[in-house]
Amino acid sequence: MAKGPPYRLLLIVTGSTLRAEEMDRPLSYYLKQRIEQALSELPANEEFHFLPELTELYFSEAIAAILRKRVESDEPEVASTSAYLISKYGSESDEKVLEARLERWQKEWGSRKLEADSNQQGRIEIELVGGLIRAKAWKLSPERVKQLQQSCVTKYCSQQFPSAIAR
Repeated sequence: MAKGPPYRLLLIVTGSTLRAEEMDRPLSYYLKQRIEQALSELPANEEFHFLPELTELYFSEAIAAILRKRVESDEPEVASTSAYLISKYGSESDEKVLEARLERWQKEWGSRKLEADSNQQGRIEIELVGGLIRAKAWKLSPERVKQLQQSCVTKYCSQQFPSAIAR
């Protein structure tokens, strides 16, 4: 067996429902626990290498649940990676997850623009706004897209979405 971090080798067992993955198949439940453990042991800046590879190979409700939990993080690397992957692989119901997280982010950072620009919080905003706009599982109205673009707080978000009105 190859040496290296434990997350380098991952067996995937598929099930059609969360119950099939977690309860009916002990190996799947074990793998879900190992994924969560690997994520907790990874430095935040390495997470972006692990999760996209995993989700590209296999995406399930169990992995979606992990991402929904992680998008709530205040760590820019953790939340932004999770928001990106939710928008790429998530379901239509995940739109509400990203909307709620963006609303919380704007309440927390809306009046702290300079601080948000200087401590990488803008990465979270960019992935939440971009994720909502570019998601594969839902389509926003042109009015909602414009509203999101104009709601940018950080300079990074405003630069990413040029039609955003600078505050």
